[in-house]
Amino acid sequence: VFAAAGGISTRPEQVQISSPDGTAVAAVDENGMARFSPITTDRMDITISRQAPLAVHNPFAGGQLQLPVGLSEVYIPALEQF
Repeated sequence: VFAAAGGISTRPEQVQISSPDGTAVAAVDENGMARFSPITTDRMDITISRQAPLAVHNPFAGGQLQLPVGLSEVYIPALEQF
């Protein structure tokens, strides 16, 4: 679960999960849920590979500014016991 930070930020639409066991790409739904096949590992790297388009007008640049992804939490249910 990728909990959006809110405020002046956007949310992820796709993530790439990499580990010594392999790599998976998962879509992130509007509720922040991403599903991928189980992996067994002692390391996990999460890369946000696509973000929801959300822009605001930037008067200093005279154009639109794509907002960055903001996350308040990444929750992995399988790690609850740790």
